[in-house]
Amino acid sequence: MIYTTNFGEALYPYLTMPDYKFDPQGKYHVKLKVKADDAQTDIGIINDVIAKKVADFTKENPGKEVRRADLPYSSTDDGFVTFHFKMKASGINSKTKQQFEQKPKIFDHNLDLLPEDKSIWGGSILRITYEPFGYAGAATGIGCTLRLKSVQIKKLVEGSVNHGFSKVEPDVATIF
Repeated sequence: MIYTTNFGEALYPYLTMPDYKFDPQGKYHVKLKVKADDAQTDIGIINDVIAKKVADFTKENPGKEVRRADLPYSSTDDGFVTFHFKMKASGINSKTKQQFEQKPKIFDHNLDLLPEDKSIWGGSILRITYEPFGYAGAATGIGCTLRLKSVQIKKLVEGSVNHGFSKVEPDVATIF
């Protein structure tokens, strides 16, 4: 099932270009900082997915200790919750064995697709559609990942590379 968050602030977004730093296949990801009051629905959804996975695991493995993976969200002392959403940019489908490439659909406030030449920087205000996916891994434990589907931008923050200089008038009279 697909869900939509409330609007929040984008932190460290990789939404228009994939991040290849720790994954050669690339990954789109973003952390979304939301007011704690606005985050309760999504927290409930995530906790329900994990609880169902724990119940299934306990039923299939009676008496075995349940290990918990890290949650895909964290609370801050200043009244916010930060969610972590991600999407693989490419890979091989485990069921069909076919190679795939994907990217999130990004819409502006009018629901028009964001032009390809735009980039989304931290501080942008957006909301995300996502699919919570419960998992049970031998090494990681039982948890939930938030699969990024699409993004709607309410306020776009774009930046440019700051090289530390400002424009100056040329001094043609001085010769080195």
